[in-house]
Amino acid sequence: MSGIRTLAIQVYLKDEIKTFVKTLEKLFNTSDFQSLTEFSCDGIIPHEVVLRLLQQMEHSALGLTTLDIRKINIPPSISQYPSLLRRISSLYLEFWSKSQGGFPWIELTNLKHLDIYQEKYDESRHLGFSTIVAPYLSSLCIEGDFARNDFFTHEILQNLSRLAISLEQAEEGMFPPRFPILTFLTLKNNSSMIAGWVQANSLIDLTLTPSWGDEDTTDYPDASITPRIVRINYHSTDSGSLKSDIFFDDVPLWSLVEELQITFFEGTRRLPHFLVDVLQGKHKKRRLFPQLRHLAVRYSTAGRSKPSRVEMNARVHQMLSIMYTRMEMGFSKLTTLEVGWHPAQNIGEVKSGEKEWWVTEWRNCLDGIEVVEIEGEVEGAETGESDFDNDSDSSL
Repeated sequence: MSGIRTLAIQVYLKDEIKTFVKTLEKLFNTSDFQSLTEFSCDGIIPHEVVLRLLQQMEHSALGLTTLDIRKINIPPSISQYPSLLRRISSLYLEFWSKSQGGFPWIELTNLKHLDIYQEKYDESRHLGFSTIVAPYLSSLCIEGDFARNDFFTHEILQNLSRLAISLEQAEEGMFPPRFPILTFLTLKNNSSMIAGWVQANSLIDLTLTPSWGDEDTTDYPDASITPRIVRINYHSTDSGSLKSDIFFDDVPLWSLVEELQITFFEGTRRLPHFLVDVLQGKHKKRRLFPQLRHLAVRYSTAGRSKPSRVEMNARVHQMLSIMYTRMEMGFSKLTTLEVGWHPAQNIGEVKSGEKEWWVTEWRNCLDGIEVVEIEGEVEGAETGESDFDNDSDSSL
């Protein structure tokens, strides 16, 4: 065990606990965790087991920097291991309705990335988020139910370069009016109103996961942020239910976007009509993305067979049609145009700030295509052999 760098333990069934504890006993007796850098535990693991592991790691896992505790009610006695906590730079925690209050935040002197999920805010139990100092904290992911009187201070938030938010409810006063060094921002579900509350002049990369259906509320018309890269993740199983109102007329949000990545999860197999119209720039009132140079769209293959070559070609030609129409409308040609397929079912399968574990099968839509602009007219021609056949089916 001395050579293991990552240790993950998971128990989800009660009848597995006894066998699990016996296995861990051997681990306790034979391991010194000298090379361990990451430790995660998830499920119905007894407190005493987790605490015993942490106790052993405090003295032997001197290189431990990442701690991930999920679905476990964190006992206050974790404060008994200050040396271990001071080594942690990346911390992932979940607080459930039965969690006891308090956490030794004061010991997290080297914390750089914090990922917090709180199932339900309880006014009788403060977890002390407002007391966090963490001078090196630069990346924060918060999800769940939070309240203004037990939230992160403006000083902490203003020092972030990365922020991911998915809140059930939010108040404007919870966030500072300016994020001077924020570079990456992720807004999930009903957190879009935050885009209209803050200024972030250094923002480069914005990720949006819009909610869908009747619960969707957007505040993008009031947003002053102007990212260069935008990633939009759609989780709806029906393309007809996807909301189009995030693309408002004359919104500054889209004015400087150079790279747009759209990823679908679950059922959507082609770009819905409203997205095609928006990307083509057909409507004068919706001449969005004037600076766009890179466009990529991905579809999920989770729960279904791999798309046929005919379907792949249809998606490629749909992307080419978008580019040609944009050029006819006076926009510059795209330098990168890609469509891909990935196996993931939910964007939640990857931790915030980490790279995707899955592999996307990409198709370069410009492969074998030469686009020529002649006095305002657009000509597209094949140059030699292309990876794509001409047997596309536009009905797919």
